[in-house]
Amino acid sequence: MPAAQNATQSMCGAPVRDITHITPIIAGTSGGAAIIGVAVRVWMSGSDFWLDDAMCVAALVFAIPMAILEFLMSGLGFGKDIWTLTPGQIYRIVQFTWLTEIFWFVAIGCTKLAFLFLYLRVFPRQKLRKVVNVLIGLGALSTLIFTVIVTVNCLPITYIWTSWDGLHKGKCINLNAFVWAHAIIDIVFDCIIFALPIPELIKLKMSLKKRIMIVAMFSVGGVSVFLSLLHVKS
Repeated sequence: MPAAQNATQSMCGAPVRDITHITPIIAGTSGGAAIIGVAVRVWMSGSDFWLDDAMCVAALVFAIPMAILEFLMSGLGFGKDIWTLTPGQIYRIVQFTWLTEIFWFVAIGCTKLAFLFLYLRVFPRQKLRKVVNVLIGLGALSTLIFTVIVTVNCLPITYIWTSWDGLHKGKCINLNAFVWAHAIIDIVFDCIIFALPIPELIKLKMSLKKRIMIVAMFSVGGVSVFLSLLHVKS
């Protein structure tokens, strides 16, 4: 059996690949940083804890089980060539991937809402606040819609993690089209969120140096736009 397995692993002369260690490293470091960041934010907010803080906490609450699932998936062989895994491992990995997608959509949505609620706390101009309130409504609605769609993207739901074997029957949406639609909406929404406060920040009565520093600080969130573009490419 070991000899047969080794022969399978070197199928077509390709080297045996194993990058199962990458996911735990990324999940552990980024997750640890997120926990520390949110904990510090909540501690500093104190009695001023508001909706933007609550959204940060909510994002973390949904991100933690996502990270745990990533660790479990790596233990099952996520990161190895599929022909080296047993059918049971594949079923479980695909199932856990589906669950992480659900948690991911909610966590991303809560993160966007955290920025928007922060704007309501910081900027008093009524015209801007009306725009922000509209964006909050759209952000909450889009998060709900995308989360529901990814949850039931196949019917029956079990077909999500059994469709690969060709032994089960079911129907699925065009997942590729869904991913593209979400990516485009996500990038546009992020651009609007991070561009929205810049005119207000430029108008602040302070030195040019301080204004540049504040605009740069708020623009750090633009990193998520860059990451979204990489996500689309992948």
